[in-house]
Amino acid sequence: MKARVVYVKGNKESEAQAKQSLKSWLNHDWDAELWEGYTPETLDREKFPYPDMEGGRLESFLENEPHKHPIKTACLFNNLQFAQDVIQYNQPMVFAEHDSICLSEYRGWWADDFCFLAMDDALNAGHALGKYKWRPPFEMGVTTFPRDYPLQYYRKTIYRGHNMTPGTAAYMLTPAGARKLLRAAEKHGLEQSDFIINERNIKLQYITPSIAKFNKRNLNLSHQYESPSNSNTG
Repeated sequence: MKARVVYVKGNKESEAQAKQSLKSWLNHDWDAELWEGYTPETLDREKFPYPDMEGGRLESFLENEPHKHPIKTACLFNNLQFAQDVIQYNQPMVFAEHDSICLSEYRGWWADDFCFLAMDDALNAGHALGKYKWRPPFEMGVTTFPRDYPLQYYRKTIYRGHNMTPGTAAYMLTPAGARKLLRAAEKHGLEQSDFIINERNIKLQYITPSIAKFNKRNLNLSHQYESPSNSNTG
């Protein structure tokens, strides 16, 4: 199965982690490659020419932290571009961020739309969502997100109350899921990448044991990204 390791070109730490990530996927026999992600400097808004979802998380950055809005939009476009490519290849593919570490080869498992690959790590202490302190019940194979899953969309939009993915560190997307994700962006507007991937839009599943884990160091570039011109000054 194809795997795409997304990184920020020009950021030495992202490039270093991406190489480590790529090696882990290749070592487990995935058809993996590096992919240069969008940044505020390379963002083409005509690629997905939709307005921000009214009342959504992405829109809120314009008012509260406007410097982060193009960063979060670039992250979203990485995922939407990936969805387009899944449809083009007409096969399920893996989206992996630069800080993902692969743990296992592909063993023929299948998901309907979307399968999160690092659930064992995602909501544990030491990670951004560790406050939820939730671990999936140990069931071998692919499982639908349960009703007691704690991470739900909370903004006052049509997505409110629906389970959402615990980030986008590593997931598998099918062509069916990709079409649903792109349809949601077009119909309802642009929303932060891990917010638009919710159960109102696509069926969320995860695999146990996890296929991937997180790098111990989180660069947090979705919040702390600096343009190459700024990072090279001072």
